[in-house]
Amino acid sequence: MPQHIEELTAKELTSKVLDLETQVTQALEIARQHHEEHGDEGYDPVLLRQHQIINTTAVHVFDSGATAITTGTRTNLTFDSERYDGDAMHSTTSNPGRLTCTVAGKYHITANVTFQTLNGGSATFAFAAIQLNGGNDIGFDDNFIDNAAVGTALTVSVTYDLAVEDYVEVDVQHDFGANRNVLSTADFTPEFMMERIG
Repeated sequence: MPQHIEELTAKELTSKVLDLETQVTQALEIARQHHEEHGDEGYDPVLLRQHQIINTTAVHVFDSGATAITTGTRTNLTFDSERYDGDAMHSTTSNPGRLTCTVAGKYHITANVTFQTLNGGSATFAFAAIQLNGGNDIGFDDNFIDNAAVGTALTVSVTYDLAVEDYVEVDVQHDFGANRNVLSTADFTPEFMMERIG
């Protein structure tokens, strides 16, 4: 069993059970509607399960506080809160920076990150990257800021084939010369999500 599932708290486990009950209810409703429209003709439990997986294998997480990023240091972000987690793909206690694939397939993965003001008399470089399994970057967004007086927003988005137990993370870096925060703004930054699309 994956480590991040074993270390769920009682509260998290209760939430996951409720999520699974919702999924079962949705699947039964799909079957009922199909039966009303077609009877038993064309009923395929495999296709029903595929439909259920595609529509529930999704996760969206965020961090509730600002994160200080040391200048010139690539830093892995962590996420302490979940908007939804349809298939135990994230843990707020074990490797909270990771979204882990539980069903192999093609996934759309997105991260939104905003740095606080980076102006300070010299040009500044900042980036955000989606990293696969602690190795290669599979998505990247950067910005070269010349005396920016506003926060620097970065959005990384990629579609990628994932195998079971593959995981993705968000790394950030800047070269301001002093520490700068990744801001925490409701419904905007930092946000990290992925959804199975096929």
